[in-house]
Amino acid sequence: MSKKIVDADVLKLIEISRDVGSDDRLVQAGGGNTSVKNAARTAMHIKASGSGLRHMSPERGWVTMALPPLATLLADRCAAEMPDAQREPYVLNAMYAAVTATPDPAARPSCEATLHAMLQRYVVHIHPIAVNGILCSKQSEKVTAELARKGKFTHVWVPYSNPGHPLACLCRDAVEKFQAAHGGAIPDALFLGDHGLFVSSDSAKRAVELTKNIVADCEKLYKSRPAVKFAGGPAAISNDQLLDLIVELRRGLVDLKAEQRLIEFIPDETAKRLLSRSDAAEILKINNTPDSVVYCLAHPLMLPARPAGKVGPLLAAYVKKYGEPPRTVLVPGQGFLAIGDTHQAIRTTAVVYCSQLEVIERTLRFGGPELMTEAQAGYINGWEVEAFRRLLAKAEAGAPGPLTGKVAIVTGAGSGLGRGIAMGLATAGAHVALADIDIEAATETAEMIRQRCRSPRGFAIAADVTGEESMAALFRNTVLCFGAVDVVVAAAGIAPAFPIQDFPVGAFRKTLEINLTGYFLAAREAARWMIRQKTGGSLVFVSSKTGLDASKNNAAYNVTKSGELQLMRGLALELGKHGIRSNAICPGNVFEGSKIWNPEYIKQAAKKRGIKPEEVIPYYVSLTALGQEIKQDDIANAAVFLASDQARVISGQALVVDAGQVFVR
Repeated sequence: MSKKIVDADVLKLIEISRDVGSDDRLVQAGGGNTSVKNAARTAMHIKASGSGLRHMSPERGWVTMALPPLATLLADRCAAEMPDAQREPYVLNAMYAAVTATPDPAARPSCEATLHAMLQRYVVHIHPIAVNGILCSKQSEKVTAELARKGKFTHVWVPYSNPGHPLACLCRDAVEKFQAAHGGAIPDALFLGDHGLFVSSDSAKRAVELTKNIVADCEKLYKSRPAVKFAGGPAAISNDQLLDLIVELRRGLVDLKAEQRLIEFIPDETAKRLLSRSDAAEILKINNTPDSVVYCLAHPLMLPARPAGKVGPLLAAYVKKYGEPPRTVLVPGQGFLAIGDTHQAIRTTAVVYCSQLEVIERTLRFGGPELMTEAQAGYINGWEVEAFRRLLAKAEAGAPGPLTGKVAIVTGAGSGLGRGIAMGLATAGAHVALADIDIEAATETAEMIRQRCRSPRGFAIAADVTGEESMAALFRNTVLCFGAVDVVVAAAGIAPAFPIQDFPVGAFRKTLEINLTGYFLAAREAARWMIRQKTGGSLVFVSSKTGLDASKNNAAYNVTKSGELQLMRGLALELGKHGIRSNAICPGNVFEGSKIWNPEYIKQAAKKRGIKPEEVIPYYVSLTALGQEIKQDDIANAAVFLASDQARVISGQALVVDAGQVFVR
């Protein structure tokens, strides 16, 4: 197998894929696939399994396959009759053997390659909401015939079948029957019940245009049908009750030692409408497309009208029945909760489930949903292709770290030590709420985390650490975004430097507000949520060596950094009974990325020491026993340690990270 052969057909595949994949009306969460056959019909370029259409390029996302072996596989009646456990590896090996080129040796051919092989030269396969609102309905066959007649294209409707080779064989029989009746012609469109749409043509332009036209016609037809009204269901729960549910759900996931511990609240309007119906439990009991089963599991967990105190037992019963936690939890009148082990996984689940809910709502105008059976959903959940997708997701999430599954808040995360600590926590596996009054700076930190971790683990939230309402909103929004608060690092601070006789009272008071009141408010909100969660937690205060050993011309900083240590020690005594640890880091002089060590501050330090500004940093480094400059990562490593289970019996302590300058006795 050659590494890659990028020719005109591959470039056309990339063009078609990006065109279709970049349109949210056509593709959700990267689903669907495309293919292009060469003019001789001896080879086919097809999207690789697990890759996204919009991200395809000459360097990624496709494989080239020889067509004759695929035709042989499709005609192999013995394979169709094999038990599932025997057939899946047989088919997979045959597909791998047909691969002749790829830009990525680890790329895997699409499980629908044989289905693509039987169609015309250019193929587009998607699962758009507008189309699936019909295909997942009881009137699917009748309505698609109407669409084909009005759109003047040929079609075949295929009832639902297990995906992969069983579906390909069913489509093969349907296409051969069509060909027998139409002089050997291949239908323009295949409508697959509870699945999606295949469009093929010997013209790339027509394949894409017909795909978009069919989607547009489905949308028009949906809007022309009258809405169906049903009696109302349970009333909505309050916002405070919603937060209680999230806390209870997270506690249940921790008790079950589930890998999936992150929770995001999705205030989906379609979910609200469906949950307000008296038949909600019936129409939402099982998902009815392969994508929704793959990314959201077959069954949501539906909470009752009065769910308080019932979430834990319902979660345990769900896990006992299905073997793993739910990916979605339906909340009366509010929307749903998405559960996952990474924010990226949650985002995919949320997008796919929002699509699933909209599909269900649309089916109500076409006779109601044609739900999958338990056996059909079970086949997908245990399907080898699903296992492969899970492995891809785990690979994208990266290796677990000491803080994997934890949710952290870092104040002052837009710069300096706050930024460095936030990046360290994220690198260690935590998902981090990046709180800063400068939202642009916090957003910049989020992007730095995304680049370092290759996934979005940091999220900027505007917050004023001196404002009670602002800090309460920070914690509330973090719980709505992630499901919990496990670690809080208070790092926002300022350090105005003046001789005492010249110290402005306004600067002194501002320092007290940010460095002391800000830490108090962070700790108070952390205590409220961590006690409510009943899963323990870790508080980390970023104090300073100055908190232990005062410096000249720093009255406000001396006072506040010492005060932070006493606040930390008192909280260790007060909160220990709740499993909440409280510690502090006392950094030495960290110049890297610091807003405190700005040019003006360095000038003042130079004046204080009687040296030149360019001599300030070497001078302070020379004061340490190790003679080494302290970096942000050094402080971040200390924060990760104190936040992790490695420090599970450490509380009330000040960890000095200063290269050996202030010795605690």
